[in-house]
Amino acid sequence: MWIHLNPVGGIAGDMFIAAVLDAFPELKEDLLATFSTFPIPDTLNYQVNSFSDHAITGTKFLVTESKQGTELVKPPGSYNDIIKYIDNLQIDKKISEIARAIFLLLAEAESNVHKIKIDKLSFHELGEWDSILDIIGASFLINALDAEWSVGVIPLGGGTVLTEHGQLPVPAPATCFLLKGFNIYDDGVPGERVTPTGAAILKFLRKYQPVTTRNGYLQGSGVGFGTTKFKKLANILRILVFNDKSLESFYDRVGKVEFEVDDQTPEHLSLAIDKIRQQPSVLDVLQQIGAGKKNRVVVTVKIICRPESIEEVIEKCFLETSTLGVRYVIMDRRVLNRQFESVDLKGETMRVKLVSRGGQVTGKVEADDLSLLTTGQSGRDTLADEAVLLAIDKWKNNKRDLK
Repeated sequence: MWIHLNPVGGIAGDMFIAAVLDAFPELKEDLLATFSTFPIPDTLNYQVNSFSDHAITGTKFLVTESKQGTELVKPPGSYNDIIKYIDNLQIDKKISEIARAIFLLLAEAESNVHKIKIDKLSFHELGEWDSILDIIGASFLINALDAEWSVGVIPLGGGTVLTEHGQLPVPAPATCFLLKGFNIYDDGVPGERVTPTGAAILKFLRKYQPVTTRNGYLQGSGVGFGTTKFKKLANILRILVFNDKSLESFYDRVGKVEFEVDDQTPEHLSLAIDKIRQQPSVLDVLQQIGAGKKNRVVVTVKIICRPESIEEVIEKCFLETSTLGVRYVIMDRRVLNRQFESVDLKGETMRVKLVSRGGQVTGKVEADDLSLLTTGQSGRDTLADEAVLLAIDKWKNNKRDLK
């Protein structure tokens, strides 16, 4: 999947969340449930609402804090305190890593602008609760979508913006630092069009840019509104969602890492392969045994991984195995559409992988789930066949596309 950001009005953290939820409303419930686990003051409110302006409809994400009720709880305003706060959250490790990375980009920008060391940095507005939720929420959505990202030309804006440091020119200095290398244009509409939070999200997403120019099927779109209203322009961030899937298969890109080992014991190599396979970006690992130089038994290891993580996988190979060198390449692949459905059958929960082949949907129960069944082989086969039929019926009733 490829998502293109079209910053018509600009981009901020809340606009990014709103636009993504407008295109993927099924993520709203999980995001708000995640927010509900955070240690935040009970005076803090976050809402996802429908919104319209200039004949355009979309979604607005809004964080507000009431002045009544419980005593206000100060947010962790310094960079170090925010990182500690993120580390203590009960969230997926990958979400935490993304949030930390975005805050580090902000910290580097603020440090460069104000000539203050990062560990001495206080964020002021960027350390308020709304900014914290914006960045962690954006991190949740980036992780959930696992997409490639691109962005159109970014509006310049103009005038000044009031901050803790006084009136600053637009774009703010930290925003300018983060937007280095991006395409900017002036559409004549003043105001702060890109916030530091929005710029940091864009900077982070650069690592997920498509490797080559992309073509795809337009799958959907989403519109996220900002808080500022412009007279002659809707303040929106629009996203376009593309998919290079055909009806039954789609193309994407993977990295392939390959090397031989002839001087590592089978026990140690087995542990090493397990460590490599546990990497989130690794899709598959294959071992082949053959004869190498000096008639030694050699194991060829082939690893398929996400293309953006190929360097991390290579480093892991050097760390865990005795190889002195690897071969690697980025290549295209074609993959059948598939989807997992979980079904409950006779007290057991089984995950079924559904695949479309020649217009027919077939399925197979995950081997790990079958291994937990206490029945004999014939019993497992019977339950598996029933589970596949139930999963196909469930998929048809929900009318979801295989993906």
